[in-house]
This record gives sequence, structure tokens and C-alpha cells, in this order.
Amino acid sequence: TETEQSIDKRSIYVSGFSRYYADQKSLEVFFEGFGNIVSVRLHNRSLFVDEPFCFVEFQTEEEANKISTSKSIKWRGYQLTVCTKDQFYDKMEPVIPHKLVITLCNLPLDIDWRQVKTVFNVYGSHYCSIISGTTRATIQYNNSSCAMKALLQLTNNAIIIQGYQISGYLIQGKEEIKYWTTTARNKPREGPISKPKNNKKKTTQHQQPLTQLPPSNLIEGQHT
Repeated sequence: TETEQSIDKRSIYVSGFSRYYADQKSLEVFFEGFGNIVSVRLHNRSLFVDEPFCFVEFQTEEEANKISTSKSIKWRGYQLTVCTKDQFYDKMEPVIPHKLVITLCNLPLDIDWRQVKTVFNVYGSHYCSIISGTTRATIQYNNSSCAMKALLQLTNNAIIIQGYQISGYLIQGKEEIKYWTTTARNKPREGPISKPKNNKKKTTQHQQPLTQLPPSNLIEGQHT
């Protein structure tokens, strides 16, 4: 949306600090020295970003551009990496998987997520995420062919859950990058999902337990 685009233009991506010393308040105080900030969103964990990072939203695009072009910014002894949010998106676009995630719309508030999972599992293995109190959900498939099958049914208005016709769309562009870098909790799996093998050795009847050793005066081929 236009509002999200405006926020992205006023925001920067920051990394290079230690996760052990970073907290919301201290980062807010630090970046207030560079302009009027609206928010700081700290992320300690991400599937496709190996280090902690944050997004800092300023009140104006000019403030964001000014700090993103600074050559050297240090915080608590750490040399920070800073760029615009759009530059971060450009960097992550070739890294993340594509065409795997569908957003569902018009879900009833009292929907049973187990029914959603069962319906969409027909098209392939996936992760289902429903935020309580909303009418939207996310379906993350493990390969694009499964996602396309589900999307086709949604496009044809062929999916009905609890009497409600479900609609949805394939997320792309910035929305897709945002999902994989800030929301997703599981990477897509390659190949079929199988149950873990049980590596415990079976004890056959002819094997003696270790606690029942033969007497020490018994030697093979001899009897006392």
C-alpha cells in the first residue's frame, strides 16, 4: 500500500551490533541523535539474516537518507552497517525462496485452524499460521508447484471452509521479502517429509543381558 511504501522510504536497515547488548530502548536513544524517530523494530532471529538487525523509521525520508549515507557509525564500540530499507530488500531478493507463500483472506474469526490445515494439505505439505482475532492466515508450502495448485483453487473460488468461501493471493515483491526475513519461522523443506528413524537396537531372545554374565570359572570347551 501507499502507506507501507512511505514507511519503507523513511526507514533504514541496521546490523553489526551484538545481540547480547542490544535492546529496544538503548537503540531508540542512540538513533534519536540522528533525527526524529517513529519506531525501532529489533529482530534477534531471522531465517535468512545471520545476525541481529533492526529497522529504524524516521519522520522524514530526508532523515533516513542522511544516516544511510554516513560512512562510519559506531554504537557501543560496534561498527554498524546501515542502508535504506529498499537497499536491504534488493540485497535479500535473490536470497529468499519465491512463490511458496499464500495469504488467505476473509476467514471467519472463529475458524478452526485444523480445518484450514486439512484442506490445504491436499495440495502438499505446508506450514499454516493463523493470527488469532484476524481474518487472514498464511500458508507456506515447500515447493512452488504445491502453492500454484492451491492458488488455482482459490482463484476458481473452489475452497469453502465452515461454509465460507475462502479467497487468497500469492505474496510477491517486498511483501514476500518481509515474510521471509521477519515473520517466517521455518525454512521450506526439500524432498518428502519422513518420520525420524528409530535407531534403538532391538534385543533378540538369544542375547543375554549384560547383567547375566557366566561364572568366571566357565571357560569355552571346559566344564568344572
